[in-house]
Amino acid sequence: MNSLSDRNKPHKDHIFPKSLLQKGYKLNLINNIGNLQFLSSTENESKNNIKFEEWIKNLEPSFIEKSFIPKNKELWFIENYEKFIEKRRDLMFDKLKEEINTN
Repeated sequence: MNSLSDRNKPHKDHIFPKSLLQKGYKLNLINNIGNLQFLSSTENESKNNIKFEEWIKNLEPSFIEKSFIPKNKELWFIENYEKFIEKRRDLMFDKLKEEINTN
C-alpha cells in the first residue's frame, strides 16, 4: 500500500554518478550540493549510472535551465567535475539571491 506513495517520492540523484566519482574524489565533493538534484523515481531509474555527458543529450533545454546545469558543455565531462560543481553552485546561489531580492 505504501509502495505507490514511496514510488512517487523524489529521489536524490548525483548528477555525475557516485560510482564514477568514487575512485578520484572524496565524499564531500561527491555529495556536494553542486552535484545533487531531485528527480522523479522514473527519471532517476532511467538515468542509472549513465555518464552525465551522455544523459544530458536527451534533456530538454528547459530542464537544463531549471536544474541550474551550466551551459558550457566543456563542464559536462567528468574531467571538469570540480569546475562544474563550482559553476552550478554559483548559478543556484545567484537564483536564490534574485528570489530574496524580489520578494
